[in-house]
Amino acid sequence: MHSTADFLKLLGLLTTGSLIALGCVAFLTKHIIQRWIDRTFNVKVKEIDHQRAQVTFSSLHVSRAEAIRLIYHRLLDFKQAALLCVNKASLDDGQGGERFTTTYDLGVDIHNLVEREFIYLDQETCDVVLKVVHSTIKCSCRCK
Repeated sequence: MHSTADFLKLLGLLTTGSLIALGCVAFLTKHIIQRWIDRTFNVKVKEIDHQRAQVTFSSLHVSRAEAIRLIYHRLLDFKQAALLCVNKASLDDGQGGERFTTTYDLGVDIHNLVEREFIYLDQETCDVVLKVVHSTIKCSCRCK
């Protein structure tokens, strides 16, 4: 027959086995939950980084558009001044030097603007704008 000592041994083994099983279940559950949190967190971090990149990219486009707008408007003013400077009808009115100074000042302004906003423009665009400005100033210089 079974004695009390055997019963206590069996009860001790069952308790120990239950605690070990419970510990394993707790460890696995913790590990699974931790992996799920890590994966979810990493996905959210990637989403935030992507959104941050989109905001930065959008901001860059706004800044680039503003730089292009400024240069375009200054080029229009420069064109008008250069046309007045080289206009045959206005060459005889004695204000050629003043017109050239206005054209030159606008050209310098565009040159400085392109240098300042260079980061938003590609190299070819900057080169073309500067070449047009310098060529126009040379042409206007002959007409003063």
